[in-house]
Amino acid sequence: MPVGSIPNGASTGGATTSEGAPNPTLALNGGGGASGSEGTAGSASMTMAGSGAPGSTSQGTSGAASSGAAGSGNTDPGETELVGGCFNQLLSNGGFERGHAGWGEIAEAVHDVIIRRDASLLVQAGVTPQSGDYLAWIGGIHNGDFQFFQSTLTQEVAVPAETLSLTFSGYYWVSQPELGRMPSDAAVLEIEDPDPNGYALWQLEWFDDQDVTQGWVPFEATTLDVARFAGKTVQIKAYARPNANGTLSVWLDSLRFEARCAR
Repeated sequence: MPVGSIPNGASTGGATTSEGAPNPTLALNGGGGASGSEGTAGSASMTMAGSGAPGSTSQGTSGAASSGAAGSGNTDPGETELVGGCFNQLLSNGGFERGHAGWGEIAEAVHDVIIRRDASLLVQAGVTPQSGDYLAWIGGIHNGDFQFFQSTLTQEVAVPAETLSLTFSGYYWVSQPELGRMPSDAAVLEIEDPDPNGYALWQLEWFDDQDVTQGWVPFEATTLDVARFAGKTVQIKAYARPNANGTLSVWLDSLRFEARCAR
């Protein structure tokens, strides 16, 4: 996949499947706090590894992942595998099973970005993690005129210098219970250009109203154009683009970023 400038359109990711049938309406703005965490609308904050989220108590870290998650009979490997280097997982806490560890988060309203399966709003939405007890929730916040709530998930990742190809994979679940105007609300998963003077990036997935699914969908994107990334520290970034006053939700889980090198 070539590295290029951002298109305002569909994903440039690799083998990606998406279903078009709409989900039932999800009420995302109600509910009291079970053991989840809903913040106060409009109060922006930055949550770094191991810290709390807006208007909530930190979820801390998790032990062994539980089984029986929707879409998979496997438990999340967490950090039991080696992180870093060729042919290994490059993401820290790629399955989110250690809660907020390893990730930077911006959550301006309503809910954490990394959220536990028993959080009240997640239960109300009818969504469970693809594996284990945690997932990442991008968007899902009602946006009004001149009022746009951001949700962003980031991680800095070192790419081996000898990299020949990069593959990013995982699962997503997309819902849009409340349509807005055009252009539609969107969410983006991308790898940003490590060159501060550069303009290009690798856009892994672009999600909008056309990408609604009925559950977890696997995706995988691979690029051989790695000159910008090899030997560099890059930023993985997922974020909402609330353009249309809707409530687009994108849930992410079981993410994996791998560099393949000469053996």
